[in-house]
Amino acid sequence: MVAGSSSRPRAWSLVDVVKRTPVLREVATPVHRARVLGGYLYPPFREGVRWLWSFRETTNFTYNLTVKNRGYLCSMTRGINEDREYLWRFFRDFSGCVAEA
Repeated sequence: MVAGSSSRPRAWSLVDVVKRTPVLREVATPVHRARVLGGYLYPPFREGVRWLWSFRETTNFTYNLTVKNRGYLCSMTRGINEDREYLWRFFRDFSGCVAEA
């Protein structure tokens, strides 16, 4: 007998039973994955439902940026990206992609 161990066998927990039983393991795995997935998806879903009932905006999903808007965006992101020309090229290329779609 090992020092510090008792002579009684350890009782199986529910987790042990599920792990050792193939049928229960096959059922428990998707249930566990669904719980994990629900933990990730529930907060955005809740916010989406709140948006559906509380916001009145219905169609303004896209809008054109004016030169003034682009200037504001460049000045706001200057700390992140000093290259103003990069943003102008991005908008030029992106607007071309949207026009083609």
